[in-house]
Amino acid sequence: MDKKFIEMWCVLLNYAETAMNLFQYLKGVYTQRFHIKTNIKREEWFQFLKEIPKNNEYIMCPYLEKEGILKDMEEENSVILQIKKAEMIPCPEIPLSLTEWVLGDWKNPDHE
Repeated sequence: MDKKFIEMWCVLLNYAETAMNLFQYLKGVYTQRFHIKTNIKREEWFQFLKEIPKNNEYIMCPYLEKEGILKDMEEENSVILQIKKAEMIPCPEIPLSLTEWVLGDWKNPDHE
């Protein structure tokens, strides 16, 4: 073989090895930064969609109610789970005997 061809081949192999090392390094960094979830049952907390309590007023799961689920999942705007926030009902009045113990805006749930 030609000496120049062998030198060029060695340089290309060196580039390929360098590229492989770079990708292995990037894979290692990514693995440390972002834990990839592969088994939901190993997580601290999980719940399958079928186990979610049915409540048509506040919790809707169109994903389970439709036929052709896989076809719908290909669409960009398909809804899996929809939850509506319940309306807040007003707090009852505090008995007079407890008013001196309660401070601030006790009727406002966002108040600290």
